[in-house]
Amino acid sequence: MKSIKHLCLAVAILATTAISAQNQTITLKDGTVYEGFISRQDFKSGIGNITYSKVTKQIPVEQIRGRRTEKRELSTLSKEWQTWAEENHKIETSGRDKKYLSLTNMTVLGVTKDWYILVSGSKVVTALTLTEGTDSFRMSDIQSIIKPERDETLLADMDDIIQTDAMTITGVVLEQKPGKLYTIWNKDDKTVHSIDYSEVRSIGKGRLNPDYRMWSQTPFLERLILKKGQTATGLIIENTISPSISFLFAEKSDKGESIRQYSLEEVTGVERFRNDEYTPVYDIVLGENESRVNRDSILVEAPIGTVYTRDSSKVFYLEPDQTEAIATVSGPEVTVETSIQGISDIFVAKSVLTKNVPMSYLKPDTTDAGKKAKKKKDEEKVDIQTFTYATLFESEIETEVSTSINGTTKIVFTLPEPGLYYVYLRRLNKTWAINWN
Repeated sequence: MKSIKHLCLAVAILATTAISAQNQTITLKDGTVYEGFISRQDFKSGIGNITYSKVTKQIPVEQIRGRRTEKRELSTLSKEWQTWAEENHKIETSGRDKKYLSLTNMTVLGVTKDWYILVSGSKVVTALTLTEGTDSFRMSDIQSIIKPERDETLLADMDDIIQTDAMTITGVVLEQKPGKLYTIWNKDDKTVHSIDYSEVRSIGKGRLNPDYRMWSQTPFLERLILKKGQTATGLIIENTISPSISFLFAEKSDKGESIRQYSLEEVTGVERFRNDEYTPVYDIVLGENESRVNRDSILVEAPIGTVYTRDSSKVFYLEPDQTEAIATVSGPEVTVETSIQGISDIFVAKSVLTKNVPMSYLKPDTTDAGKKAKKKKDEEKVDIQTFTYATLFESEIETEVSTSINGTTKIVFTLPEPGLYYVYLRRLNKTWAINWN
């Protein structure tokens, strides 16, 4: 029963992989290191499968049935091999300025792949391959499983949740040594905790972002293999260890998900596979009080001047020599992301072109507000893009405002037609200028 308990506890952690990388580093006791994920576990036999994109292992010479080493032109190799060769300084060059990587085409236990030989001994060859594959192994042979740290800009992910008698920690399990230790990063206070295996009562998953469905936040789904040949597809959201072993399992439904509890006696194994619905979602990285539109143009506060009409009402305009303050978009859909705090009461209106305005009329808003400037004879006249409180408040352009879990404010709206638009932040008395060409 103890070995089965180890396997069941592994199910929950192995099913929570960092979205940023989607792969864990799985080290076996014989020194083999995989970058991938555990795609199958059979509880009865204790045998599992690792689906990997990279593996480094020691291969006994007697398992090798044939090998041929040759220089391969770098441009003919996969992007993964090219990147690895560059990062590890393994590129060879010729007098013709061509780049090469020496790879060994090797047949091991009937499977032929390209390997890079790290160490070639008389009894053992240490090599790595970036050719995707699947290997079988015993779950008891796992030494450690390491998960990459979560990208701080990630907006969609599944949290790991470890419960003991004394506490509940929500965050990311950075490492586990099955049957021994768990290392978890606490997202609430940014601390790292080591928890002895014997103290764990349950381990589960939760949505990082409450604004996203669970099914769009997990890069993997699971399939429980049940007795009598039945299966259930969804996600293990809690693996209870004590007082008895069970699985809380979520399946898709019209309302989001349906939850069912399975006892260990009902489950013979679990399979894991990539979720087709999953696409990584990242927050934008912004500096203090920084704003961007469509993750392209930088938004700066537009210098706004005031001119007065004959009835002394205010008309606002962008200073004619401040066109660099105008951000540009290429279509009607606009998304503004900003780290400026306290944004509310947002109004968007198209500017009105006012022609032949005497330069003497363009002056800052002063204590003489309401007094019309005197027109000078033969003075220069300019065209200005204006707006008023009335055009702002009567505008039919609606904005949707949300704040990400990282504190970034997102403002989304649709422009009805090309032109220059003013975005007025009423509470902060700030204005942005956006031009749709």
